[in-house]
Amino acid sequence: EAGEAKFFSLAEMAGAAVFVYQGTRFCYVNSAFARLTGYSGDELLRMNFYDLALPENRKSFRLWGLRIQREGGEPQKQEWVILTKSGEERRVELTVSSVEYAGKPAGLGMAVDVSALWRARRFEKTIAHLLHIVKQGLEERELLSAIHAALQEEIPLEAFAVAVHASSSGTVEYVYQAGFVDSDEDVQRTLAYGIQRALRSAQSLAGTPSFWQEAVEQGVIGAIPCPPYWLIVPLTAGEHLFGVLVAGASRLYGEEEQRLLELAASLGGLALSRLYDLSAGGNFSPESDSFSVLYEATRALTLPCNRARLLSAIVEHAMRLMHPSGCALYLCDPLQKELEAVEVRGEWKLQGTRLEFGQELVGQVAMTQQVAMAGHYRPANVPDKEAIAVVAVAVPLIFGGELEGALLIYDLEENGRTSRREYTSTEMQLLTFFADIAAIALNNAALFEETRRRLVEVEVLYQASLSAAQIHSVRAVAQRIAETLEQLMGWQVSVWVLEGEPPRPQLLAYGGGYQLIEKA
Repeated sequence: EAGEAKFFSLAEMAGAAVFVYQGTRFCYVNSAFARLTGYSGDELLRMNFYDLALPENRKSFRLWGLRIQREGGEPQKQEWVILTKSGEERRVELTVSSVEYAGKPAGLGMAVDVSALWRARRFEKTIAHLLHIVKQGLEERELLSAIHAALQEEIPLEAFAVAVHASSSGTVEYVYQAGFVDSDEDVQRTLAYGIQRALRSAQSLAGTPSFWQEAVEQGVIGAIPCPPYWLIVPLTAGEHLFGVLVAGASRLYGEEEQRLLELAASLGGLALSRLYDLSAGGNFSPESDSFSVLYEATRALTLPCNRARLLSAIVEHAMRLMHPSGCALYLCDPLQKELEAVEVRGEWKLQGTRLEFGQELVGQVAMTQQVAMAGHYRPANVPDKEAIAVVAVAVPLIFGGELEGALLIYDLEENGRTSRREYTSTEMQLLTFFADIAAIALNNAALFEETRRRLVEVEVLYQASLSAAQIHSVRAVAQRIAETLEQLMGWQVSVWVLEGEPPRPQLLAYGGGYQLIEKA
């Protein structure tokens, strides 16, 4: 009873989701587990543990949980998708071990929500897949069919189409369509209205039931389309707006889904523009390997690596893509509203410099979150003896509406000559797309570190929970924690307590690195 009381006290103080099940029923859940699942504690105690799994996985989840409880042995870790009370799917990493509870075998588990990291990795994978498609130089129908298939694996697409300006009629014509778009005249007329709105504004248009209803009441369209939710995204190549990507679903697209469709439209627009330009005997402005460089950059930036290597990779691939004289990567400190140059290439010595939002070209970009270009430019903190840039471009790194940092590239006049006076709008679009990839990579790296930290915390808490439930010695609990931290983090760990009056530190437990600490 004393061990169980210590366990309950520890579990309730924990931020991690803790549960105990016996047979198939939950017999204890802490408040964090209730928040994770959306059910109240009382509701969970009336449920089987496998009721939380997806219907198609419940049998295997049940067998997994019962086997751990029955056979014991080392704790088992595995990712599962659970359904919350509201029907939301969440991916969790479960750590479960066999324990004795109320004198009978039971399973002690802890859950960590890794949904955000999982979605971020899937997002990266889809972007890499889309880049792989566009770099192959496919013909129009094959290109759009492949983009459609790649998107359909990740987001709901009950209808999908691409329409471009027809030079002969001055209207837009579908060059690819699937689903309701090509089968219902009312939908066609309604979407034509939405497409014209998107083209006039040159911005994405979210067609929701309320949007369509307002148009019906104004007599502009005859009926709300089916499916009722649409996203219409302009297709551009530089400053040239030449069509739209249209996607329809039975529910509203989420923020990440809309961003994915917009990135697909950006890539698709560049690829189609290149096709049309080449077929007309033109010369597509970006170098022919730009898509390959973007693809290789995406692959490199999405590989697991430490922060220093990631920052270096972002700058190196920006140099490969744009071939500037120099480049600097700034990271954002949102609390201080400052940016710091953390990785630099080129003549300007910018490493470690800090800028306030609104200060200099990079600070202005951070403030407005818009791309900016300047001619005859040199940062104020660069000495006058250093060369002036003929052109400099700063682009924000934004993911999920949050500013991650900014990228500055510049071209210097060398020997009285320079190869460029400005960047073309198409090159700016490529740079902006690269900045999106870099922002995703930075966000995911932070998510990975946060998830790793939480997993370590949970593992330590898990070992302490096992000890509290099964061991009646405070020293033994501390020893378990010290050994767990050394194993997971490679740290040299000792645990001390204050005892006596006046309080003096007393060694309670230590791991293999204690001798070094003792000498210190």
